Amino acid sequence: MNDGLLTVPLDRFISLLAACTSFRTLTGAATIAEARGRIYKSALPAPIQGFGYPYTEEELVALRPYARVWTSPVEGYRLRAMALCSGPFTWEDSGSIVCEIEWTVPENIAEDDSSVQAYGDRVVGLILEDMIALIGTSTSFLSPKEITVAGGPDRVPPEERLGYGDAQGVLLKLEW
Repeated sequence: MNDGLLTVPLDRFISLLAACTSFRTLTGAATIAEARGRIYKSALPAPIQGFGYPYTEEELVALRPYARVWTSPVEGYRLRAMALCSGPFTWEDSGSIVCEIEWTVPENIAEDDSSVQAYGDRVVGLILEDMIALIGTSTSFLSPKEITVAGGPDRVPPEERLGYGDAQGVLLKLEW
C-alpha cells in the first residue's frame, strides 16, 4: 500500500541516516535495520505508563542514543507546478525535514565541558560527512539541497539533568 507523497521524503531520510556508519556506531547498531530501530517518526515510544505521563530518567537513558525525525510544520512539503514547452505541466516537490539526534554524555568525559563539546562536534561532524558521502548513491536515500545544524550540539543544563540524565543532542534541518 502506498502511504502517500508526504511519507516518501521522511522514509528516504530515515534510510539515509540509518546507512550512515557513524550513526550506526553511535547507536551500537550492527546493521542498517538495527539503526532504523533507533530512529523514530515524530515522537518517541510511549513511556511505560502510557502517553500523557512523563518518561522516567531510566526510560530516557534506555532510549538513547536515538534520532527523532518529522516533517517541518512550516513549509514541510511543497508542490510546484512546472510548465513544459508542450503538453501538460508536471509537478516538482520539495520540503523540509527536521531531525533531532540525542545521546547520553559518556561518563569518562562528563566532568570536562570542553571534552563533551568536542565529542558532540565530532559525532555531528561524522554523521554529516557520512550523509554527504551517501547522498546521490541510491534512490532510496533523500537528496537534500541544504543541511543546516539548527541547534547544538548542546548539552542538557545541569539543573535539568535530574530526571532527564546527562545528555547532548543536535537539531538538523534538511531542505530537499
